[in-house]
Amino acid sequence: MASPGSTRLNVYALPPDYRAWSLIEQYFQKTGQLLPFIHEASFCETYVQMRREGFTKVSRTWLGLFNIVLAISASLSSKDDISTEERIQESDIYYQRANGLCDRDSKRSASLEMVQYLLVLGQYLQGTQKSVQAWTTHGLAISAAYQLGLHSPDANKAYSLLEREIRKRTWFGCVLLDRTLSMTFGRPCSIPESYIQRAAPSQDIQMLRPVSDERGFSRLDGNFYTAAIQLYVILYKVLDLCYGQNLGLQTSLSTTDSISHILEGQRQLNQWRTQLLPSLGLEIREDFMTCEDVKKMDPHSIIRDRFNIVLFVRYHNLRILLHRPRLECFLEAFWHTTNTYDQDKRIPMQMDIASVQNCVESAVSIISMVHSISTSTASHRELLGAWNYSLYYTFNAALVIFGSLMAASREREANPSAWSMVDGSRPYIDKAIEALHRLDSGNPVVGRCVEYLSQLSLVLNALNPDQSNVNGTDMPNPLSVYPSDVLNSQNTDLLHTVDLGEFMVGQDLDFLGQFFSSAAG
Repeated sequence: MASPGSTRLNVYALPPDYRAWSLIEQYFQKTGQLLPFIHEASFCETYVQMRREGFTKVSRTWLGLFNIVLAISASLSSKDDISTEERIQESDIYYQRANGLCDRDSKRSASLEMVQYLLVLGQYLQGTQKSVQAWTTHGLAISAAYQLGLHSPDANKAYSLLEREIRKRTWFGCVLLDRTLSMTFGRPCSIPESYIQRAAPSQDIQMLRPVSDERGFSRLDGNFYTAAIQLYVILYKVLDLCYGQNLGLQTSLSTTDSISHILEGQRQLNQWRTQLLPSLGLEIREDFMTCEDVKKMDPHSIIRDRFNIVLFVRYHNLRILLHRPRLECFLEAFWHTTNTYDQDKRIPMQMDIASVQNCVESAVSIISMVHSISTSTASHRELLGAWNYSLYYTFNAALVIFGSLMAASREREANPSAWSMVDGSRPYIDKAIEALHRLDSGNPVVGRCVEYLSQLSLVLNALNPDQSNVNGTDMPNPLSVYPSDVLNSQNTDLLHTVDLGEFMVGQDLDFLGQFFSSAAG
């Protein structure tokens, strides 16, 4: 049934020309750089032709693609001097037009423009309160891509070099979003790794218009795309071996098998970082970023810096995902007694502690990066990717620090020095809160995540009011000392009532949710 007012929607309405160009430019400077599967020059030429000759020369699908590009650009923009509420309203208008143009055809026809439309739509939905719809949309994109043969090298031989590259990059767009959605929603990947047989993106075909003051720009987008694709090959293996493809069918791995998978995953991550990235002219820093580091960045290298920063955050998020199963084993000790807890998991092996340290190191790295950039100037904030991805990575990093501090409170007595790094991570939860405040002030999705982290911070303050954990002295065991005052208190009640909407629907809260549920029981 049509919603009230839907019959009055003019799907052929266009924004003022200056506004359209502003949003197009912002798209190809941010989202279009990080997932470069739309050819910028062709897109802009089609828009100019449409403005000049009307709608007779463009398809409904292209017009839908145009509107969803405007929608995602408006929703992610931080350049414009308009409020978050106005920005969300504007983006929703473009989304409604795109939906009116393409929703019916998306379920019954396939074209390259339709796959691109569905991919951008899926990205857009991830940053809204309709994020669960992104999974359904992604399924339509994959189905259309298979129908067109985008996955097949042979099926694309008949096309020109540029068309082949666009089709190849669109297929890789399907793959990368498949891995991202599997990770964030806790669902199985829809595209098996064995189906990915296309060669890497070409360094010689530019999808984006050159930027005059950027040194070595011509190969950057292809090199970045290649680096991201190879990183997500490792992500697929981690989801497969460490999380059973999120199917929920796999029994718990033995400690030996789990650590074996982690060591192999870390070897592959190290190889990606030290061998592949330098060969592509890219790098990720080895130390924590500070505000001073941001100020010293070369304004003529903003695109390269953005690519390096985005890869840095993705690398550390994947490193957390790889090592997190061992942190979860420590957290399980909170709701198992010594007599019944599996001895294989209870023994605090040195590898387990090393995995927790790796989790914390990467979590602190992510928060330091996002905090340093988000608290800097507006131009520097453009170095981050889309706000919704920065939100996910920062929020997840803060959750991992909280879980690690809980584990440290129980395990520290047996090996104080091993947990000192974890103890020092406490301030970074508050840094994450500040970073998210600056990331997109007024955004309701951001606001809910800030509220949740603020409640976690209150729990930590109640457990350790003098912050003695930062100084290396004993922090009380939350289950044995404060069960009634803290974990059954208003603090944890608030944690349950904070509505995260559809933002966190995967496994990211599971390892904390069971902790609070058991404590409250």
